[in-house]
Parts: sequence; C-alpha cells; structure tokens
Amino acid sequence: MFLAEGMDLPMTSKFENKRITWFLIVTVLVAWMITIPDQAAGQTGNRYRGPEVQFLEEKYSICFGSVINNGEFISALAKVLNLDYTEQSGRIDGIAPNSKYFKAANALYNDGVLTESKLDADSRLTGINAVALAVRAAGLKEVAATYNRHKTDVAISKLGLSGSKLQPSLLNELAVAIDSELLPQSCYKNIHLNEAVTPELAAVLLTKVLAFHGEYLPANYLGYITDEDIYGKVYTTWKNAKLIKDEKLLEVVDRGVTQGLINGYNLRDKDNAHRFDECRTIRYGHSSIKHALQLIALLKSEGLNAKVQFEPKTSAYIYLKEWGKPSITPDFTVTEFANGIYVAYAKEYDISFEFQTLEQKQAFQTIIFKYAKKDRENQPGLLYDAWWQPLYTSVTPISGYQTVTDHIITDGHYEIHTFSLEEKSVAVLSGLLAIRPDMQVAQKTVWVDNPFYQYLLGGYR
Repeated sequence: MFLAEGMDLPMTSKFENKRITWFLIVTVLVAWMITIPDQAAGQTGNRYRGPEVQFLEEKYSICFGSVINNGEFISALAKVLNLDYTEQSGRIDGIAPNSKYFKAANALYNDGVLTESKLDADSRLTGINAVALAVRAAGLKEVAATYNRHKTDVAISKLGLSGSKLQPSLLNELAVAIDSELLPQSCYKNIHLNEAVTPELAAVLLTKVLAFHGEYLPANYLGYITDEDIYGKVYTTWKNAKLIKDEKLLEVVDRGVTQGLINGYNLRDKDNAHRFDECRTIRYGHSSIKHALQLIALLKSEGLNAKVQFEPKTSAYIYLKEWGKPSITPDFTVTEFANGIYVAYAKEYDISFEFQTLEQKQAFQTIIFKYAKKDRENQPGLLYDAWWQPLYTSVTPISGYQTVTDHIITDGHYEIHTFSLEEKSVAVLSGLLAIRPDMQVAQKTVWVDNPFYQYLLGGYR
C-alpha cells in the first residue's frame, strides 16, 4: 500500500514500522561489527592473494602491507630489476646514506626510473605514480614520449578520470600503461587521482615489469580437466617429448646415486613449469601416458576440476629387486652398478593440477589411495600401471602428508630435484658439494604422500 505524504498510519502499522526500523538498525550494526576484523586484518598484511603476490613472496621475498610508501615500492622495483648502487655519496635529496632506501633509490635514479632528484621515501605512494614508475622500469619511457594529446586523452578516457591536474608527462606514461596493458583492465578500478596504491596494484605492476624483462609469465597450462580436448593435448605433449639431458648436472647426481647418497632424481626443464597457485596445486609423477589419461578421466568422474600442466622429465632412481624383473624399453632401462645397486633411467612426466578449491586438493589423495595405489599383485579396480609407491607432492602444508627435503640444482633452464628425509638433508647437501664444491644447491621443504615417504625409508610398499 502506498501512502500520500503526511497521511497517518494506523496504530498497528506505526508499531510495526518501529519494529522494522529497529530491526534495520540492529542489522546494520551487526554487519558493521562483522566487517571490523577484515578491516583490521587489512592493516597487517596484503589481503590480495593472487598469483602475483605468491610469485613475489616466493621468488623475491616481497610482501606489501595495506599501506605502501614510496621507499617500499622503489626498493621492490630495484630488487626485481636486480639493480645495485655501490657509490658512497647519493644523488637524491632526502635519502641519507644510512637510509634503508639509499641504494634502491640511487640505483633507480641512475637507471632513469626515478626522474626527480628529491624523494620523500616515507610518504604514501599513489597508484598513478606507481604506474609511472612501472612504465619507466619496464623500458617504455621512450614510447610515452611519442604520445600526443589526442592519443593520451583516448587512453585516459578508459579510466573515467580527468587528467587536468596531472603533468603531461605523467599522463603520457599512464596512457602507455593502458595501451600496452602494463596496467591491465582488471586494475582500472584501482586508479583514482591522489589515491594510494593498493597492494593488488603494486603486485600486478611489479610482475608486469618482470614480464617486460622476460622474468615473469602467467600460468602455463594445457587446459582444464573438464576440457574435451585435454586428452589430445596431454598425449601430444608426451609424444613430442625427448629425454632431457644435461651432462653437467647428470655427472653429479649419477655419482650421488651410485654412492648411495641419494635414492634418485628428476631432471626438469624450467620452461615447462606450471606457475600455478601452489596452495591449490598437486604435482604427480609417473611414466605411463595411458595412466595420465586415465587419471584425468578419473578425477573428472569424481567431480574434480583443475588446470592441467604436463611436464615431461628424465627420471633416475634406485630400482628395488622386490618390484620384480623390469621391462626394458627405449624409454626405460635399468643399470646394475658394481656395488649391487640397480638404477632405473626413464622418460617420465609430472602432471600438475591446480584444483579449484583446497577441498578438492585434499580429496586427491583419497582418490589415489583407492584407485591408483597398488597394494598387492594383480589387484583389481586400479588404474593402468598403478604403482606400489606413487609420488605426488605439494610445496605448501597439507594434512596426511609427510615432509621431506627437496634438493635443487640448476644449470641454465634445467633443474635437478632429488628428495631426502629431512634428517639426512645436511648429509646429502655435504655429499653433493663434495662431488662438485662450486655447485649451488638449494633446499626446500615439500610435502609427499606416505607411500613415497616409506620408499625413502627403504620400504617397497
């Protein structure tokens, strides 16, 4: 019922109206109180958890809080660009030699990223100034200089803001960022006059700068479990794969295997890396392409969906006699060494899944244990060529898994990965360095399935 202005409500309607009013007030207050923890959380860390943030944290240990000042952003820029400054005297007013921003600021000034000889490092950084710094750091400064007023206005109009208060050079840099997609459309909402840069925008800009220097690429994958053509893409990748060889790396780890220092290793090509969100990712290793295709079909039938990346690799590992007589093929051989150790060399693969939820990632192991883990000979109901001790890993904590140490040796775009028990990691590192003292070996904790953990302990089931 609609009431004319000034018309009295019936008495019952007045009481009802008051109840509705109080209900609305209480609802608003409760909603406001619920949002307070989220706001507080935003003061202590970066709430944006996209792949850019994860990449910067893992590779560069860069993590922005909710408020970013000039000094923090230029330090991050200098770090990702690998710039250094060795002179004792500086060229920027306001930055003393004992300032934590001294080297970064002067290095960026020498590189042309900072164009002013004065900097207030502790002042908050605006989103527009962050974009301008990113344009110069990406090497687009000369492109910005080619823009005329009309071309700039057309680009700036996409942001829905007036550039009348901005310097022409700043407008040009903002326009270049838009046209080159250094500033992606998804971040247009973060650009407002005089507003501070958000953690989301800062992370995206840094990874965009890295992309212009060939150091960052988006997720690398063939498709999704639910794609109709995913099976053909996986099979074609396997069919075209060659055994990966790097004599410099293999010489070291082969000696490590025959000396009993390590149980085996994987040789991967970093160009095939998935670059997924590791919190939702499982890496699964095997040697049979038929098994891989069946696994994808199984996961789909179980209601799981994920991005799929297929990474061929060369694998070598101690072959246990309890596994039975091996079947030798062009892609699989077993060699017996003088000390009685058998070493298998195989063309294998890692298939990585970035699941849609953490719950799906957790469910993966239940499916493997039920359908892809061999517990006895001639066991029915399993996928083709199910292993006694399947190998799958997570680089983030996950319940029901065991922690081991991954030893990583790099040569160009090739990487060796070899796992050991955590209590043996120091001995493994020392042993590898004894074989080649000038070699760099990184160590990382990973979470593996329990059957593979038992393999590292010396078991075969």
